[in-house]
Amino acid sequence: MSIRLKLYFLIFLFGLALLINLGALGLLARTAMTVLSTTDEVLQQQSAALQMQALLRDAEAALYRHEIEGETGFATHFRNQLALFQTEVTNYDSLTRNPQETVWVRELSEAHQEAVAVGEKLIEQRRIQGEDLKSLEAIQARAIALLTGPLREIRSDNLAYQRVISGMDISLREMLFALISYQATPREIDRVRFMDGISTFRSYHKQFTAQINPGQIDSGQGGLIQEEMWAGELHESINEIEVVGSKLVSRRIQQKADFANFALLLFRTGQGIIVDEIQPQAAANIALAQADLDGAVRNSLLLSLITIALSLLIFASVTFPLLQRMNQSINALLRGADSVTAGDLTQSVTVSGQDEFQRLAAAFNEMMSDLAAREKRLRELVQKLALVQEEERRLVGLDLHDGLAQMLLSANMHLNAFTTKFREGRAEPDEFALERGRIRLQEAIDEVRWVVSELRPTDLEDYGLVDGIRHYVQKVAEVRQWHVEFEADLVQHQLTPAAETAIFRIVQEALSNARKFAETKRIRVSLFTDPDDIHLNIKDWGQGFEVALPTDEAKHLGLVGMQERAKLIGGEFSIESKLREGTNIAVRIPLASNLQMRSQPLYAEMATGI
Repeated sequence: MSIRLKLYFLIFLFGLALLINLGALGLLARTAMTVLSTTDEVLQQQSAALQMQALLRDAEAALYRHEIEGETGFATHFRNQLALFQTEVTNYDSLTRNPQETVWVRELSEAHQEAVAVGEKLIEQRRIQGEDLKSLEAIQARAIALLTGPLREIRSDNLAYQRVISGMDISLREMLFALISYQATPREIDRVRFMDGISTFRSYHKQFTAQINPGQIDSGQGGLIQEEMWAGELHESINEIEVVGSKLVSRRIQQKADFANFALLLFRTGQGIIVDEIQPQAAANIALAQADLDGAVRNSLLLSLITIALSLLIFASVTFPLLQRMNQSINALLRGADSVTAGDLTQSVTVSGQDEFQRLAAAFNEMMSDLAAREKRLRELVQKLALVQEEERRLVGLDLHDGLAQMLLSANMHLNAFTTKFREGRAEPDEFALERGRIRLQEAIDEVRWVVSELRPTDLEDYGLVDGIRHYVQKVAEVRQWHVEFEADLVQHQLTPAAETAIFRIVQEALSNARKFAETKRIRVSLFTDPDDIHLNIKDWGQGFEVALPTDEAKHLGLVGMQERAKLIGGEFSIESKLREGTNIAVRIPLASNLQMRSQPLYAEMATGI
């Protein structure tokens, strides 16, 4: 049976099982809608309960901060939180489902009213407390102004008098500080400090009154009547401070008790009603709804279990062998695809059976065979074209060398002879023109020889790869006056003629580019091998260029030619260059595919600083 027929059968079986299970799901859905509606109502109740609990905590925190700091913003926040609490109580009332929940709503409303009353009482107490503190600060400010002003100046040379004034000043400040500390945190030690401060002040005041002596008062320092007046003002101030401070202490004690009752009220409401009663009831309702849903799920599962079991058996008997078959076939095709990606077109794909995968594998193998034949023909064609190109260059070089160069050399010899005759006085031609012509002919001869060497790598034929590259690099360096570093290490390896020619041509083109564009004084050429590859690097320290910028290929045929020559022998070509930092050309060529083995080492060279 083909794979498509098996898949059609599985689809039919899947549709049948799906229809049966849809019927079971319809029964489950009707029950679930009822359960979800109940659960939604219970969750809303629970959410309202949680919100009420959070609002009570926020209200308590706001009132506490108002009691500590006295800012009206906290009082407003307290009222807002209790108003929102009443809104949530109303919302919960709309969701009640039994008489017990109605009772809880009534208790929550009563707790809200009581919390509002106690809170407003505490807010009013804090307002009165603030007014008393301001009054107390005003009294203290008058007394301190008197102590630090006239009283301290009137007898500045009387140390005992100044000690009494300082004592009253310090005790007065200590009283206010103790009282303010007690308002922030009602500790018994602060109340005792306040009472001790009053006693201390009275003691110093008594000493001050005793030092008022008319016989010691100078007319320039004030009179007895004025000192007695100041003593009376201080006496009135300490009495007022004692009265107001005692009120503040008693009110703070009452405030602490009222706030404790308020906190207890909120705790009973939040913990006793919301946490201990409302939330457990909501959890019980959710559990009951969950039990109903579980029953519906069990019934639906029982209805569909037989269908599912039978479907699984059939699916397993058909699907597992099919999956195994597909897995093996796909893996075989993937291995074939990986071989093609790696460039290996000789590994055929083997798939057994008489299905679509077997036909796909046959088509794949046929495609690989066709690709291999095409690649072989293409490589042969490229190699032939390269050989033809080299042969043409060799012939052109020979023609130039044996034809034009010989003719120019003969002309040069005749000119030299004619120049000799002229110098002996046998003729009267223009000696300057003849000499200039001779120089030009010599330059033409040199250029022809250079062109010949460029058209055909005679150095490679004459000296071999390493010595030929060294000889060529040395000639270019002498002409251009470069400092050249040359390194070569080819041990026990003889490369194919195509590889040697390509490597030499890449070096030749790289140096030609450096000569034309780099404007450098230093060149380094290195050629070495590792166990797998041949590495060629040509680096200059010239002006460089931006490799990443778009370029006109027609203006960079040298780079394109080097890259194509590397590709022809299976190599990789890369170039790195930066402005004013130079250029580095790197070529990596696989060793195995470009190697001809010999019994003896052909090249073993290491030379630097030619």
